[in-house]
Amino acid sequence: MQDAEPRSVPPASERSQRQHVLLLLFALAWAGCAGGYGNAGTSQADGVPMVCVPGDRRTCACGSEKGSQLCHPDGDGFDGCSCAIATSDGEVPGASGGPPTSGCGVCDGCCRGTACVPFADETDALCGKKGQACRACGADGLCDAPTGTCTLPGACNATTCPTGCCSDVGCVPVPDWSSCGARGGACAACAQPGTVCEADGTCANALLAEHELFYVSIRSVHVLPTDAAEHDWDRFVLGHTAPDPLVCLSSSEPAGSASGERSGCAQLCPDTSDCMLTPSQGLIRHCYSAPSCLFCSGGMTLCEPTAFSGKALREGSIQIRVDDYDAGTANDPIGAATLPGTAVLHPGSYSTGAFQRVVEVGYDILYGLP
Repeated sequence: MQDAEPRSVPPASERSQRQHVLLLLFALAWAGCAGGYGNAGTSQADGVPMVCVPGDRRTCACGSEKGSQLCHPDGDGFDGCSCAIATSDGEVPGASGGPPTSGCGVCDGCCRGTACVPFADETDALCGKKGQACRACGADGLCDAPTGTCTLPGACNATTCPTGCCSDVGCVPVPDWSSCGARGGACAACAQPGTVCEADGTCANALLAEHELFYVSIRSVHVLPTDAAEHDWDRFVLGHTAPDPLVCLSSSEPAGSASGERSGCAQLCPDTSDCMLTPSQGLIRHCYSAPSCLFCSGGMTLCEPTAFSGKALREGSIQIRVDDYDAGTANDPIGAATLPGTAVLHPGSYSTGAFQRVVEVGYDILYGLP
């Protein structure tokens, strides 16, 4: 890198205050930009009523912050939950491209194509778990909207529900972590959300369910203080010769999967070779430039927490890259590898071990946002 001027990072309190102001402006701007194009209840081509009024915007949880999601023009559902952030120089490290092209983003309900149908808006015709494809519960099925589970009402026992468990509503024919049981026994939630409900109706192994979506939060980053030539990473930056580690993950899953193509980065670790991050700071997010509208200029960037499938995590198909971030110039690669996977992976804390100039990256696999 060729920078000759030292870089400064604003105090945390100043950055936090600036981000909160930007988030407020973001919400106000979108509220002003959004307009109604129809009424909820109009039938869609698939015969299912509209989920929301086109142009309507609602608040949603974007990690520890508040974000917003916009109703699609045809009313089939909402965008994924996005929050607005910015750095002092108007550049967000790791931001690139546009919104995710697969799945329906951060959604607290099921996916109707690329549209999010929140749990509160799920119906018997549109029912499903977090980030999974919406499905119809069938002629006699009812959707338990708080969990996105299809149930069969009526008497429930081993005879009427041989493959599932019995909830307060009726038979859950396909048990999962939120309603786990077997042979008509009582349903119970697994202690670890997103884990496998075994064939015997227990959650004893607490394995990541392949079809569930999880978040990854970088806990710690430790890299060697010099590059392969034993030079300081930022040797031309007066007073700031230590690296600025930026950790990014990426995964590309088969077309049609709930996760689809996913990528994102954790918060930058400025001017250090050994960094600790809070769960919110370390959360992997996909960031991209905001669309043009009021208050959306001047470094405004939208970010969505990135979800990875249990299948990708267990198979070890997620790539990790650590770079020395250099504003305005190409980043210097520190190391690249694949997150270690195993068929017996659980939600919890893990470490990559050493690779290239990386000593170790610690990370947590989470079912819910921190």
